[in-house]
Amino acid sequence: MVSLFPFLLLTFGLAWGILALYIFRGEAMTRLAGELTGSPVIPVSISRWLLLWCGSTEKKCSRGMVR
Repeated sequence: MVSLFPFLLLTFGLAWGILALYIFRGEAMTRLAGELTGSPVIPVSISRWLLLWCGSTEKKCSRGMVR
């Protein structure tokens, strides 16, 4: 519970901070990072391939994960 507050603070701050930069400094942010769109960063075909690969090779994708 103690580490939840800093995590939420950081994620909320980053997400809304980037959005605020686009709202108040839209022209500069568009030049720096590109235009905001509704399309995903990773194309759907690549993400499907990754999901299928990870599903078929669970040991490769779960390295470092503790169960």
